[in-house]
Amino acid sequence: MVRSFFALLCSLFSIASFAQHVNIATGHWPPFMDENDPDKGCVAKLLRDALKLENIDVRFEFMPWQRAYIEGQKPRYAGTAYWYFSEERANTYLYSKYPITYEVNLFYHLKDNPMTAKNFSDLEGKILVLTKGLTYPKNLLEIIAQKKISVIETTYTTQNLPLVLAKRGDVAILNTHTADAYLQTLSDEERNQVVAHTTPAFTMSGYMLFNHKNKDIAEKFDRAMELLFENTAYLEEYQKRCPPLPSSPPQKQEASVL
Repeated sequence: MVRSFFALLCSLFSIASFAQHVNIATGHWPPFMDENDPDKGCVAKLLRDALKLENIDVRFEFMPWQRAYIEGQKPRYAGTAYWYFSEERANTYLYSKYPITYEVNLFYHLKDNPMTAKNFSDLEGKILVLTKGLTYPKNLLEIIAQKKISVIETTYTTQNLPLVLAKRGDVAILNTHTADAYLQTLSDEERNQVVAHTTPAFTMSGYMLFNHKNKDIAEKFDRAMELLFENTAYLEEYQKRCPPLPSSPPQKQEASVL
């Protein structure tokens, strides 16, 4: 198993000098996509390794998420990474066959500002911190409109927890791995003020989105992902930083509320 993992790495390096070069638009979402990480995040590494198997070298360009979605449609880019499923996006982009993340999202709030949220309706009266361009469940957005829940929209997800700490917002929704990454950047005093609600908000799978001009690259990516899924050692290495991936492609659907 270890031998096969190193054989894969050797094959990746051996083809690099002959690679086609593509750009992928993305946003900062550690540990998955991380502008400050040498690998640019664990999902970025997965994307890079998969496409290298098809002689394609990747350059990630980081920008606000909303802009990354728009830029990914332009000829300069192969697409954008990574996004949860939505019917609207499926009409604009080609979704990868395989998910590249599986995430559980939680409500984060201050200890001295407790909340009881068995469903989204319980957010009434709270100020919710969301990020422009990210995907949220339709029923959450409907309840926000129906209950007239106040929302602060940030440009970068790095702004969400600081707004909660500053008491400008009451609740932020983040996946557990990303929240942990952000919490590590806070002081002990600040970190001890923030708690995650025990009831998860929703689950989602993330996908690579290819623009329609790059259908051939999308097909190559799907083929390469099948090879990586067969490599147990590679997946074990991936899961040291990112949540485990399903062994077979699940049906694409919008956010699943727990």
